[in-house]
Amino acid sequence: MPTCSRRAGARLEGMFERNTFSKADADHLIAEGVALTRNPDGTATEVSFVAQAVELRK
Repeated sequence: MPTCSRRAGARLEGMFERNTFSKADADHLIAEGVALTRNPDGTATEVSFVAQAVELRK
């Protein structure tokens, strides 16, 4: 993304991805400073958006 795109409208195309980390992986990531929310069983689920196209409008 261009650094001069502040306050521009955007239209995104892509897909949401859900990753589930094991308890050991979640422990490691949290120790490294990653902010994760744990599930009751100690695993962690992360939802991210992978953009394939971005259109900016001023």
